[in-house]
Amino acid sequence: YPELIFICPVCKGDLTAGENNGYRCPACNEVYPVVSGIWDALPRNSPHRKYLGFYEGVGVSMDKTGVARLNAQKFKCPNVLSVLSAGLQIQSCLDIGCGGGWFMEEFIRHKPIDKTIGMDISLVRLREAQSRLPATTLIRGDVESIPLADNSIDLSVVLDVIEHIEHPEVLLKEISRISSHLIIKFPIEDTIFDRFRKDWWQKCKRFFQRLAGRSSPTEPFEAHLHRFNVNKALHLLKDTGFSIRKKLLVELP
Repeated sequence: YPELIFICPVCKGDLTAGENNGYRCPACNEVYPVVSGIWDALPRNSPHRKYLGFYEGVGVSMDKTGVARLNAQKFKCPNVLSVLSAGLQIQSCLDIGCGGGWFMEEFIRHKPIDKTIGMDISLVRLREAQSRLPATTLIRGDVESIPLADNSIDLSVVLDVIEHIEHPEVLLKEISRISSHLIIKFPIEDTIFDRFRKDWWQKCKRFFQRLAGRSSPTEPFEAHLHRFNVNKALHLLKDTGFSIRKKLLVELP
């Protein structure tokens, strides 16, 4: 990928060419291979490897229903286009948590962009993205340590991702480092109804299902690590150095 400047996600040092078109960091000796056209920049000791079982297994099977693609095409892309400044010149766009590439596929139909990059922790999903986005650079990595140089991206897009991240403020600081503009979607889940549904109703439901022998006794994996309301989302952005140009509150996905 000669048009992009990659850095080591561990130490932020410069990379040199490694074997089979991959990369190596002379400073910390990490090796990052390119596997079937996808750059694997997930460090060997990343603490977030513990989530791979979900994002390369159950999470992928959930997306096969087609809901994720429909959501991207019918809701996410129109909403992003509606808040995108008309005069903004975008030559490069990074889709963080790109999944199977559903959003970017639709977005570039409306907004041609010279350089598109997709980043996700799941190789399974990136291979799917590769099938529909052959011209997009795809990176497997930890979004809390983005392996791109400072000020190298015009626009970063983060849609229904930040609630899955252990340290949202770290992700936002990384985006501020590499990108001049951000479009982000927060699911508004910190409401009375949502607390009732997740903290009480779902737990009671699983309890009675277990009594009846109708479900596994283990608790299901909770993919949403954080709940946001509007004020919490706005404060998080401001606390990490972002100035907010436009806001859009929608009741649909």
